[in-house]
Amino acid sequence: MTYESFGDPADPPVLLIMGGNAQMIHWPAGFCSELIARGLHVIRFDNRDAGRSTHFRDAAEPDFLAAYAGDFSSVSYTLADMADDTVGLLDVLGIGSAHLVGQSMGGMIAQAIAIEHPARVRSLTSISSNTGDPTVGQVPAYGDRTEKLRQLRVPTLVMHGAADPSIEGGRATAAAIPDSKLVIFEGMGHNLPRELWSTIAGHIAELVHSAEKPT
Repeated sequence: MTYESFGDPADPPVLLIMGGNAQMIHWPAGFCSELIARGLHVIRFDNRDAGRSTHFRDAAEPDFLAAYAGDFSSVSYTLADMADDTVGLLDVLGIGSAHLVGQSMGGMIAQAIAIEHPARVRSLTSISSNTGDPTVGQVPAYGDRTEKLRQLRVPTLVMHGAADPSIEGGRATAAAIPDSKLVIFEGMGHNLPRELWSTIAGHIAELVHSAEKPT
């Protein structure tokens, strides 16, 4: 896996997880700078089959109809595999736990890590993502995480654009995770608009620094 890190390693570690085949540069350098300016150590990376990380070019095309029905036998790898990849990156970096920030499918990966590896997650920020519930705009092959999300006990921030067609996925995520905070941005779609970088970074930093306080 290819990764980059920015800022002071002594600051709280924030792992940025992008979705789909999007490269880590979809977390723009300017946005990363906003996080660094707020006292955060930022790490971004390319998922498998994205950017400069390993590409599985010989993988067969999955049977999406079968996956929709719950048969994942034709799928070369799953969301759980991508979550394990991400935890493996933390291992390589010697980071026991981190603050996870995921956008779109990256939010789904972050949720999966919080479910399966709760000790590795200090806080969770889910942006433009969903719970996997088929009634709120999910990707069928990844399954419904709603019941497991209801068991989470981690400081959580959910952000979504009001102009994103999948906004109900964001609302469902916030409703499922106990004590989570939901922030909806008017005019924002399924992206990270430059004019909101500072605001979004501010919300993330507020969550992170609050989670870092001794209980």
